[in-house]
Amino acid sequence: MVNSRVTVHVFVAEAPSGIVMPRPPRSPPSSQASHYTRSRIDTPARRAMLEREFIRPKERKSMSEQRVGGPVGLIETIFEDFLARVEEKLADPRLDRSEVVRDLLYELYLAEVPNFRKLSDYTFPIAARAVIACFDPRNVTLEAEKSSDIDPEKYAERKPLIWFWQMFDGSPLGLNAHVGERLRRILAPYIFARVGANFVCHRGLRWRCGYNISIGENVTIENDVTLDDGGAIEIGDDAHIESGAHIAASPARATHLGRGVRIGARAIVLAGAHIPDGTTIPPAGIAGP
Repeated sequence: MVNSRVTVHVFVAEAPSGIVMPRPPRSPPSSQASHYTRSRIDTPARRAMLEREFIRPKERKSMSEQRVGGPVGLIETIFEDFLARVEEKLADPRLDRSEVVRDLLYELYLAEVPNFRKLSDYTFPIAARAVIACFDPRNVTLEAEKSSDIDPEKYAERKPLIWFWQMFDGSPLGLNAHVGERLRRILAPYIFARVGANFVCHRGLRWRCGYNISIGENVTIENDVTLDDGGAIEIGDDAHIESGAHIAASPARATHLGRGVRIGARAIVLAGAHIPDGTTIPPAGIAGP
C-alpha cells in the first residue's frame, strides 16, 4: 500500500481595514449535539405538525374525498348558468341553431367573446381563421353526409347539434363529467328518435344518423361507444353499454336490446340482433341475429 498525503491549502481573505467580517455559525459541540437537535425539534409547533402529518393521517380527509359531490359555490353557479343558457337557446324556435352552435363553440375553444370579423382579417393567421370557420356547422361536412343511406332533411335538422356534441366532447369542458353528462342529456332528445328519463352518456359516443336510435329509461352508455344506426336501434330500459362496444343496424335489419341488457366492453352486436331481456354480452363478445 502506498501512503499518500494530501495537503489542503486554506486561503483566508482579509477584511479591509475598518470592516468587521461576520463569523460563521458554530456547530454545537459533539457532546451537546443530541440536546441541540432535540431542542430544535421538540417545540409545540413542531409536535403539532408531526402529529398532523404522521401520527393521525387517517383522521384527515384526502383532497379527492373533500371534492366528492362536485363543485360548489361560484363554480357550480357558473356551470348551472352555462347549461341553462344552452337549454334556453335550443328551445327558442326564433334562433338559428347553426349560429347558436357557432357562438358556443367559439366561446368554448377560444374563451372569449365571438369575433367573426377575424375571418376577413387577412393579417390574422390563416390556420386560426380556418379553425374559426369550422365552429359554424354550415362550414363542416360530416362523414354521414357522404352516405346515400341518410334522410337529408332529418339529418340537416340534427346536424348542428351533432357537431356541437362531438366538438364539446373534445373541449376542456367536455372532459368534465359533472357538466358533460348533463349537457348530453339536454342534447339527446333533439338528436335521437326517443330518449327516456335518467339517460347517462359518457364521452365519445358516435352514431351515423341519430334519428334511427331509440333509448329507454335509465340507460347508461360509457366511453367511446358506436351506434352504427344505418337502420333502427332500440335500447330498452335499464340497459348498460360498456366502453368501446359497437352496435350495428342496417335498413333491412333492425337491432333490439331488451330491458336490463348489458353489453360488455368492446363487444359487437351485429345488425338484426335481438338481445333478450336481462342478457349480458361478455367483454369482446359477439352477438348476432
